[in-house]
Amino acid sequence: MILSIPNGLLSHFIYFAGMSFLGWVIETVYRSLNERRFVNAGFLTGPFVPIYGFGALAITLIGRAAMRLSPVAAWAAMLLAPTLLEYVTAWLLERLFGMALWDYRDKRFNIRGRVCLEFSLYWAALAPVLVYGINPFVFSWIAAPGPFIEHYAAGFLSCWLAIDTWRSVQSVFDYKSALAEIRSLVAQGRSFLPSFDTGARGRIPAELRRLLKPISAFPALARELRPHLEAFPDWIRERIEARMRRRR
Repeated sequence: MILSIPNGLLSHFIYFAGMSFLGWVIETVYRSLNERRFVNAGFLTGPFVPIYGFGALAITLIGRAAMRLSPVAAWAAMLLAPTLLEYVTAWLLERLFGMALWDYRDKRFNIRGRVCLEFSLYWAALAPVLVYGINPFVFSWIAAPGPFIEHYAAGFLSCWLAIDTWRSVQSVFDYKSALAEIRSLVAQGRSFLPSFDTGARGRIPAELRRLLKPISAFPALARELRPHLEAFPDWIRERIEARMRRRR
């Protein structure tokens, strides 16, 4: 029974998780150095950024299928795959949440803010390195422990990712709900009053901390919140603005 799932499928799932982890490392190091503090990058709470995993998996599968094509055609296919994936993912998330989670409109040569030439070129540079340099080592490392370990590792990772994804999706819906409440307060000329107003030395109230994780993962969301900061007392507004400035 334990061998009923094809090992190739399991190895590719573990590869996806590994590349998602590597993407988390890259983004966390980059943003932590940029903001001069530790930043847990990505949408999920755990150390995974799935868009990197899906992008690497798309490049890998298309790269194998394109082996019979000319080098230029193969490279073009590997270039377009992650860009198309990012565009479709952005479109689907906009339909799901009713808001844009990332926005490249401040970059040149973008398509509706969902993809841009700069990051497409990064994927293009990475594609041959990934397919011909990194993948042979990674898949050998995945296969080394044997099929039983692959099954257990895949089971653990799938449960982790499923639970984490569910909680993270809920956090975005919580953000959207909180934003709607704040907009309503502004429209009525009212202000947000925390349960315990501890003044300038106080922490951001628990009711508002649910806003911070989605903003950390998707800085574009700060644009939705920024026009409504007038609803907060000064000491809360200053702390939220400081968080958003560090995450630009």
